[in-house]
Amino acid sequence: MEVLAGMVPFNVVSKGKGHFHRGTSGNLVIEHSKSSRSLKRIFNRAGLPTNTHKNIGGILWGKLIFNLNNSLNALSGLTLKTEISKLGYRKILSKLMKESLDILRLAEIRPIRSGRMIPSLAPTILNLPDFLFFKIASSMVKIDPEARSSMWEDLVQKRSTEIDSLNGEVVKLADVMGHPAPLNREIVRLIKEAESNPEILNLSLEDLAEKLEIKLN
Repeated sequence: MEVLAGMVPFNVVSKGKGHFHRGTSGNLVIEHSKSSRSLKRIFNRAGLPTNTHKNIGGILWGKLIFNLNNSLNALSGLTLKTEISKLGYRKILSKLMKESLDILRLAEIRPIRSGRMIPSLAPTILNLPDFLFFKIASSMVKIDPEARSSMWEDLVQKRSTEIDSLNGEVVKLADVMGHPAPLNREIVRLIKEAESNPEILNLSLEDLAEKLEIKLN
């Protein structure tokens, strides 16, 4: 049996009673191999546009960079669209991404774009004024007004989150490289706290910035 790695770019949240809501856009990506062509055809026929890529590791790291927002969204308690519409949250996410990209660079890991979203440019785009950000972002990804991160859903349902595989993965790599990762480390701590104490959810932008020791102005 051949096992292939894959990446799902879009957000899906369970609405209950067998209803799963897809809130963002993007194509599936599966590892290139002899059997990936047939799998690609199957997914495409099923209405799931799919690409293949030889460097699936780079694709997964690229997706992880964008998934760093899962934890911020969960802590904010906002919809993805509302959160990303606020420059303050985008500034925090930009700093998280930059810290992570610096660590990947040290480890000689190159995150690869999936679709129109380019990991290396994300921190710069996130810091743009609203009118410029919306113009650029709207051409890259579509976000449903109801969409929330799966981590938010996990916390609300009092389930363990995937934080160790997201921000936690950055922290582990930072430790291996002997490089600090204070922002990602604090995010991991906050999510772990929220797993046992959901009252920490719905942090205001100001409270979150204070906990991360980030100045927004």
